[in-house]
Amino acid sequence: MPVREIPEYATASFIFLPDMKSSGKILLSEIEQENKPHRLNNILKDVRCIFYDAPYRDPPATADGMSRRPADDPCAGNYWYTSDDPIGADETATAIQWMQLSYDIKWLEEMVRLEARFVGRENVFIVGFGTGFGIAAATVFQMEERIGGLLGVHPVMPFHVDLKYIALDGQTKAVVNAWSEMEKKRKEEGGQGEEEMEEDFSDVDGAGSEASARTLCVNDGNDQTHEARLGRLMGLLRYLVDKGEVPTFKRVCDRSDASTPVILLHGMDDKQVHFSYAKDTVQTFWNLGYKAKLDIMEDEGHKLSRMMLRELFTHFVKLGLGNEATRSQIQHHL
Repeated sequence: MPVREIPEYATASFIFLPDMKSSGKILLSEIEQENKPHRLNNILKDVRCIFYDAPYRDPPATADGMSRRPADDPCAGNYWYTSDDPIGADETATAIQWMQLSYDIKWLEEMVRLEARFVGRENVFIVGFGTGFGIAAATVFQMEERIGGLLGVHPVMPFHVDLKYIALDGQTKAVVNAWSEMEKKRKEEGGQGEEEMEEDFSDVDGAGSEASARTLCVNDGNDQTHEARLGRLMGLLRYLVDKGEVPTFKRVCDRSDASTPVILLHGMDDKQVHFSYAKDTVQTFWNLGYKAKLDIMEDEGHKLSRMMLRELFTHFVKLGLGNEATRSQIQHHL
């Protein structure tokens, strides 16, 4: 269950997503610990603050029947997707990970829709930590309409290599490599060329597809504008959300939107998540046309600090995010 700080009257909604092996309760505790003596609902008294838990978890008990989880926080240790990487920074995704991501996106998009009913879409903000930010980013990538903003702390962008391949060529790394090998083999054998292969695959894929016409692949050539890249990525992610798996043929959306503001914060001395991950993350946004800002903070590590929170919300105010009432509340405590 999410941890909620809900006022009677709200000017904005902040959806907080914890990192892997954490929980909404732990994240709220860390934030309030760094802001003592103030509680979060005193700082953002007219803001809906909702802390969600990642949906996936390991078995709750060991072989001897002893619980691995604290009784007061059964969601501690949850994760957004399975990963053997210590920080969840897998370069490419497996079929299971794509399926898990589709569920994460579908769930988070519904949460955004529900919060927008209270405060308006332009006043909904997602604040992600580590892999929680990666899930938030993937959700925003497939949105047709902007939200108020996307904020990240020590961000980790999972499957970033696959996302790059999709944006550039419309398919995952594995599929692009397989197509290259198939074309090479066919050329050596004097068989079909790439165009004939694409037509064959298009016929097969389209026969059982329930995707709307605007999500089907169009002949965009090698268009590498920001809009074209985001359209390809959005097309695949929208299909993923609908089907729970990546498509076998390119998908393109022509109603993409890259206007959601993005603020990223990372500690230079972070020993757990190297700052190169933050640089890769902001580059991903720039390559898709987003106006993303990355702040690498000196003398800050992985642990969430009062200074990092202060810096995050200082950027929020300086960039004019949200409405005047929300910015005024935040500025009062800076």
